Amino acid sequence: MMNEVYANISRHAPSGGKYEVPVLVKTHSLEITEVNDKGAWHSGSLPGGHGLRQFAAEIEHIGGSLSTDCENGIWMFHARIPFD
Repeated sequence: MMNEVYANISRHAPSGGKYEVPVLVKTHSLEITEVNDKGAWHSGSLPGGHGLRQFAAEIEHIGGSLSTDCENGIWMFHARIPFD
């Protein structure tokens, strides 16, 4: 998934744009957040190809979540991946 996150930043963020990818390990889940400059997608929709859609389906299958949003030219992605 991290390869997909960074590939999307490379593909879609403007050259020289800012981005952050904090990863938080919690007791029963891993949380990945991506925030970068952009703004070409509609709010709440998964853009482009199948990468994020495939990850969303896999994560939701195991009880996690993946969400995206684009607001004021800022792309936001958040995944919560549960584990035991």
